[in-house]
Amino acid sequence: MSDNSVGDYCDYLDKEMTIMGLLTAFAVAVPALVLDHVAGAKESEQPTLYCMWQTEQVMLAAGSLGFFLSALCFYLQRSALAYYYGQLRLSLTEARDEKFPTKRILERADSWSAWLSYNAAFALLILAFALYGMALFTPNLATQHPVPLIAAPTLLTLLYIALNASVKKNYRDEDGPWRSFLKDLFP
Repeated sequence: MSDNSVGDYCDYLDKEMTIMGLLTAFAVAVPALVLDHVAGAKESEQPTLYCMWQTEQVMLAAGSLGFFLSALCFYLQRSALAYYYGQLRLSLTEARDEKFPTKRILERADSWSAWLSYNAAFALLILAFALYGMALFTPNLATQHPVPLIAAPTLLTLLYIALNASVKKNYRDEDGPWRSFLKDLFP
């Protein structure tokens, strides 16, 4: 394993950490802006936003929570990538841990299971946008039945996150983990 190839992979991890930082900021900024404008709306100045806040608080709160959980998962992914980055750099020094050679760290960092937080973050981001969309485009339905409208997509999202994590842990070294899972499931 050459220092150059490890350095190139560390450059890749550095770029991914930057992307995760931007996604974290985005997932925090969206609900912050929405809540600031909607919750702070005055009836006399912005009657539509004021009405939305009065009728859609539960849906907006659930969507905002989805965004914040997504931000947390993006941050956890960034943290994991920083750990791999640091371990790879450390593995090239005299202070390296002999139990964890560079090749082993690279294999872990490059496996599907190393990206579970990222996958969960995107699933939660989609859920959050869906909940905001329901509050915006189906206000009467969302007002009358907020619990099932929140529970159904949330449950599906959590099931997807759990199944995806299981597949990517069990098929972490496959080129196509889902394809391999489905091939084993339906031979």
